Amino acid sequence: MTKTSSLVQIRKVIRALMGDHEDGLKDIGSVDTVKSSEKTDALEEARLAIEHVVIPKGEPVELLPRPPRIICLQLDLIQKYQLEADRIGSGADTQLRILPFHTQTTEEGNSEQNSVSDNELDDFINVDGNSNGSPYVVDRLPLLPE
Repeated sequence: MTKTSSLVQIRKVIRALMGDHEDGLKDIGSVDTVKSSEKTDALEEARLAIEHVVIPKGEPVELLPRPPRIICLQLDLIQKYQLEADRIGSGADTQLRILPFHTQTTEEGNSEQNSVSDNELDDFINVDGNSNGSPYVVDRLPLLPE
């Protein structure tokens, strides 16, 4: 704000205002505008949920609603633990649910769920319904040399 209305001071104020709003088209949730304390809190929340509930107890955990940019950071952390997550809600109420399912990274860099389908389980079960944990039926163990 200027106390006098000289043309020089008005130009300075206008340039200062224009300089402040040059990045007006930037995404509101960009890395620069997200407070570091908010990022730290969100990542700490996800880490504690993973290390104290999801991994040891095998239970899913819903995190607090966060801005989209912070949710992306939380997803990166969750993927480093090789876990999966679901997005819940939309807009400002978007939050993550961390699932206790592990993902495996293949050589191509894709991730796939490490869950066993019913068809895969059928391969491990004998005709009479017994299972020895192997796709091969073993009637007896081989003799070992002495």
